[in-house]
Amino acid sequence: WNARAEIRHNLVRNYWKGIGAFVNADAVIERNIVEDVLTWGITVWDAGKGRPRADIVENLIYHTGACGIAITLPPEAAGVCAGNLVAYPGQNEKYDDPDYYCAQCPIAVHSAPPDYQLAHNLCAENRRALPDSVRHMDACVDVGLAEIVAAADSLRFATTRAGSYSRALIELWTGSQAE
Repeated sequence: WNARAEIRHNLVRNYWKGIGAFVNADAVIERNIVEDVLTWGITVWDAGKGRPRADIVENLIYHTGACGIAITLPPEAAGVCAGNLVAYPGQNEKYDDPDYYCAQCPIAVHSAPPDYQLAHNLCAENRRALPDSVRHMDACVDVGLAEIVAAADSLRFATTRAGSYSRALIELWTGSQAE
């Protein structure tokens, strides 16, 4: 909750949740692949009492039950969410209520400072279940899967540090989604 971490070049797969920075954490979350998680892929959350900082940069988030990325920050927080690729978020209707985990969209900005940097995040095949009251929280540029594949290739997401291919990349490259 209150630690400093650099989380880079990891494959996070088949967990309940992805990567999180909470309360007063200070994190660099960069070039990870988060796939097949039951709820959110990456989150930064202040819990209503902290001031976390997270640089969420160039990650690939694929097939989440809830949102791809969730951001909840106080007005004085810092950080960036840029260059991320999100495909097939919000796949579980169970999490459609935004009070459950996050607004059901690719990148859910629940609260952030006015100058918080959200840039060049690409999203494809997004399932959205947003009531009108939270539609403003949806912060992503919709593109086709071909653009996600090209961006993933340019980031050289070939394998993880452990040398294993991710399901996301295999499916994106072959054009088929496995069940």
